[in-house]
Amino acid sequence: MLKRTILILLCFCLCIPFAASAPHREVTEVNAASNTTINQDKQQLAELQNKLNNIKNNLSELEKDKQNSNTLTQTLLEEKIQLEKEYTLINDQVNTISDIITGYNSIIETAETDRAKMEANLKKQLDDFGIVLVELYKNGDDSKFEIFLRSDSYYSYISYVEYMEQILKSSDMMIEDIKATIAGIEQRKQDHEEAKAKLEEKMGELEVAKKELEAKDKELDEKLGEERDKIEFTDKEKEEYKRQEEELLKDIQKLQQQIKDKLAASYTGSFSWPFAS
Repeated sequence: MLKRTILILLCFCLCIPFAASAPHREVTEVNAASNTTINQDKQQLAELQNKLNNIKNNLSELEKDKQNSNTLTQTLLEEKIQLEKEYTLINDQVNTISDIITGYNSIIETAETDRAKMEANLKKQLDDFGIVLVELYKNGDDSKFEIFLRSDSYYSYISYVEYMEQILKSSDMMIEDIKATIAGIEQRKQDHEEAKAKLEEKMGELEVAKKELEAKDKELDEKLGEERDKIEFTDKEKEEYKRQEEELLKDIQKLQQQIKDKLAASYTGSFSWPFAS
């Protein structure tokens, strides 16, 4: 009986200091460095994470917008290059036609000068033969009868008539040649004027096409300007979002450390035997 009582007392003495030194947990919801609780910090951390996610989503959307603008810009540039090729081709055609028209104008002017010369030559030929020869040529047999009456002999009459006929024939051939030459000059002039008119019509069509290309080129320049402005604005927005992202990351890291410190500070006390540290 005595031994049992001594054993109970011994156990009681051993348990008293262990109970006194056992660790105890005090959950302090407020950190000395902050007036917020851990739950409030966690709620704020979640809000910051949401903001960060929104910023990342916005950055992703902005990057897509920029890629779309870059793709559209490349397409517009390719269209502009093709348009410039077409414009150059049309402009070359206009220059070529213009050169041809200039040549036609020179030919037409030369034809007009040649015609004026031939008409002057025709007039001179008619003047050289004189009114008498012209009248003789026009009156035919009546003139020959008058010459017969004035002739000394039949031989002289025949000789005179043959001479006059030869002169008239030569004159007539010369006059017809001059007229044919004038007609040829006039035909050549007319042909070139018709060809020139067709070329001028074609040039008019090309000029209209040039104006249409110029209008389209201006429209492309405006679209390119809009896309470049959009890209520039997008880059500025991205820079601002990245700045906000960096600040949020700093705030999140700071708040995470604050929560960690509060959790560490919420455990107080020390351990003794048998859990001595």
